[in-house]
Amino acid sequence: MCSSDLRELGAAQAALAPWWSQADAPAQAVLLRARVRQAQHDFDAALADLHRLLGRAGLAPDDRAQALLDAAALHQLRADLPQARALCEQLRTLAPLQASACLAELDSLAGQAQAAALLLKAASAEKESK
Repeated sequence: MCSSDLRELGAAQAALAPWWSQADAPAQAVLLRARVRQAQHDFDAALADLHRLLGRAGLAPDDRAQALLDAAALHQLRADLPQARALCEQLRTLAPLQASACLAELDSLAGQAQAAALLLKAASAEKESK
């Protein structure tokens, strides 16, 4: 789904047809469905999918982290920066490096470039020390 060819979105939607209308579709299908909806600019439906998925008990940590990142990006896109920040914060225990990148991006959008740079520098140092 990297090009602007709408046929790719149609092919993705067709591949997801068995799960397209299912609220309880497998997590990976919901994540992909939300991305297709986002690409189609159906942001409300994409966010609804992601927030429903995040409400699931027993969601695998990797799926939870991806849903948090995708939802944060959509909230950022809609200029709902407080909600985006809250989702990025939830990532801290699941994916610390991704959480730092998510938060740094929000800091930069809020005019806090120095804070963003420091956050990324600290995250990079922590990753290198592991």
